[in-house]
Amino acid sequence: MRELNLKAPAAKAQVTGEIDLVKNELDLSARITPAVGSTLPAIAAISGVATPLAGLAAYALMKIVPIVNEDLVTYRYEVTGTFQDPKIKDKGLNLEPLNLEQPSKGKTNSILDME
Repeated sequence: MRELNLKAPAAKAQVTGEIDLVKNELDLSARITPAVGSTLPAIAAISGVATPLAGLAAYALMKIVPIVNEDLVTYRYEVTGTFQDPKIKDKGLNLEPLNLEQPSKGKTNSILDME
């Protein structure tokens, strides 16, 4: 498998690596990015932590400041083992979306762009 990209309202996921169907083995890297940035104002307003007016203000700020709209956290995992006994290793958090470097030619700033 070269690359599998999934995108849903709650999260983005990217899985790369190899699946050996003959040997029943996995050697994969996974990146999961929850879409927390766009849901924070609604969560604050609904939970009672902030008033609906504060939630609206947070939403407006997120639309004005582009970096706030980015997905702020990416969880990384390594998946090895077999289909019957997969080993999932937490590789930690990745804060790459905050990297403001210019993308290389032909690339975008998408969190899912990998070589």
